[in-house]
Amino acid sequence: MKSNPNNFVIEADGKIVGICGYPIINKEKFECGLYYQLKQEYWGRGYATEAARKLISEITNNYSNGIVRADAVTDNLASIKILENMGFIKTKAEEKGFKNNGFELDVVHFIKEI
Repeated sequence: MKSNPNNFVIEADGKIVGICGYPIINKEKFECGLYYQLKQEYWGRGYATEAARKLISEITNNYSNGIVRADAVTDNLASIKILENMGFIKTKAEEKGFKNNGFELDVVHFIKEI
């Protein structure tokens, strides 16, 4: 498995409460994804917002221009709000765009230019 230095753990009170990162999609014309995922018991405490803010800061400090992509399932209104507050723009909605463990969920795609 390849190591990616752009993946991080989210810690609180000495415990790992989630993961986040920005995997590079295209290094020449900088393009990356942005993700964060928390254990459910830590939802609504600001950890995702803080993670997204720190990731955007790291991206803009290391890359002068490019595109950051992110997705959120349509039912996750908190995540959609975080992305919008970070300056992401909705590009499209996709029915059943997220498939995992037998679930098919609708997704909203976002992009942010840096």
